[in-house]
Amino acid sequence: DASGTGCLDLNSRDWSDEILLALDVKKSICPEIVEPNQSIGSWCGVPLFLAGGDQGANGVGTGVVDSTSIGLALGSSGVTCAVLDKPRFHELGTLNCFCNVPGGYHAMAVTQNCGTALSAASQSYFGGISADKLSELAESACASSELLFAPWFSGERCPIRSSNPNP
Repeated sequence: DASGTGCLDLNSRDWSDEILLALDVKKSICPEIVEPNQSIGSWCGVPLFLAGGDQGANGVGTGVVDSTSIGLALGSSGVTCAVLDKPRFHELGTLNCFCNVPGGYHAMAVTQNCGTALSAASQSYFGGISADKLSELAESACASSELLFAPWFSGERCPIRSSNPNP
């Protein structure tokens, strides 16, 4: 996942000479960049591909390969994923772009504590009810002005990139 290293020039889809120089990293040690639909060989007759990081591969695997769809993955983290025709950069770093789509880019916003927070809230406030029951409660809930739960277990990336719950 070259674009996840922070050393890739997303516009050229190649290693950034400027960033590598700043980090004192020789370009010669960086692996060749390949597009996600470019086979790197085969194993027992099965073509091999480098698709990217876990969520990028998940996006491609679930069909988020063009601008007609958006993906949502809820696990220990929560990730929204959409396809862009060119990279976009968010100054606070809450939107991340990756070269996981041939000729395009996955834009992702990530929250670190999705599943962990749902599980903790379920245990703390509802006696460990199922995810389906928790979802039913969420759909029927009225707005509240009281903060009951601030799930800041392992820092955060979106909407505020911080390891401090009081940024």
